Amino acid sequence: SYSYKVVVLRCLREVCADGQLLVDLFVNYDCDLGSSNLFERLVSGLVKMAQAALPASSEAAQLQQEQWLRQEALQCLASASQALLAWYRASTGQGLAALEGTDEDTPLPHLSSQPSMGGTHNTSNSGSNNAAAAAGGDGEPGSASTSKPSTPLAGAPSAAVGGDASWAGAGAAGSAAAGDALNKKRAYKEKWQEGITLFNSKPKKGIALLQKEDMLGRSPEAVAEFLAKTEGLNKTLIGDYLGEREDFALKVMHAYVDGLNFSGLEFDTAIRTFLQGFRLPGEAQKIDRLMEKFAERFVLCNPGSFKSADVAYVLAYSVIMLNTDAHNPQVKKKMSAEDFLKNNRGINDGQDLPADFMRSLYERIVSNEIQVRCE
Repeated sequence: SYSYKVVVLRCLREVCADGQLLVDLFVNYDCDLGSSNLFERLVSGLVKMAQAALPASSEAAQLQQEQWLRQEALQCLASASQALLAWYRASTGQGLAALEGTDEDTPLPHLSSQPSMGGTHNTSNSGSNNAAAAAGGDGEPGSASTSKPSTPLAGAPSAAVGGDASWAGAGAAGSAAAGDALNKKRAYKEKWQEGITLFNSKPKKGIALLQKEDMLGRSPEAVAEFLAKTEGLNKTLIGDYLGEREDFALKVMHAYVDGLNFSGLEFDTAIRTFLQGFRLPGEAQKIDRLMEKFAERFVLCNPGSFKSADVAYVLAYSVIMLNTDAHNPQVKKKMSAEDFLKNNRGINDGQDLPADFMRSLYERIVSNEIQVRCE
């Protein structure tokens, strides 16, 4: 709604007036592999709002509101530019006279008033207030000169990150070294994200790209850890890759499953844990390879749970079938508990599994679906 957008833009105006905060966002999020690109998303969102086309047919009041939103987004972008410039000058010890004669500090004028939301909000002084905030102070001229960047830069030369004094004292040389370190971190993350994007369309090519760039090890264990711990990977494609029969992919799958600990877990809980990191592929042979390895690992983690891994394998397959039957709306006649017991007679090396165990397993699956496909 309009009211919500107004509140968000007011908050963003404060964020964009703080050069140190913007730099911290970029360094700690946009340059960090495990974090979202907050600075990029902030700027992109404001640009998108500022450039959005006005509604073709709108009432005068609504049109005024839309115009104000675009003006405010543009003001946020201008404030961010001014704040970053002030931060740069302070961090390099550069005086305001260095850019004397330019008009870069001229704030973008606000509309004299915000369109009504049931009341009026006077913003006639917001332009001057934002200019002062963008300079890094509380409205007093020259207050930006007391601001020093405090963001630590992992991997950057110590002269560039040794503390506040090193930033200001090193001058242009220290700033260049820190900037070079940031550029390398950012470039690394962009290449990493390129590999993630490629994986989500062609898994093998994505892995190959990251290995070519020395961002990913070439051992099955390294690739398995990548699949298990990397955020942003398509879970369906992870399952497809793990189910491949090629020698390397098979070793990766074994390393992946061997990294899971099923000790002390109920059988269905172990299956849920197993499927948290990926979704079962559609091909029966791939599912077979995955469930066979799961059964082997479960029995190894829980000695005495079943007479052999083959029993766990058959039961795991039966649980997946029950899960599909119970939670697929296209299946009209649902499997009963008696049907489930009947289907699994004699699977324990010619003997039946305990009826209480099987009924309890049936009830948990029917009442709580195992996610085997992407939501």
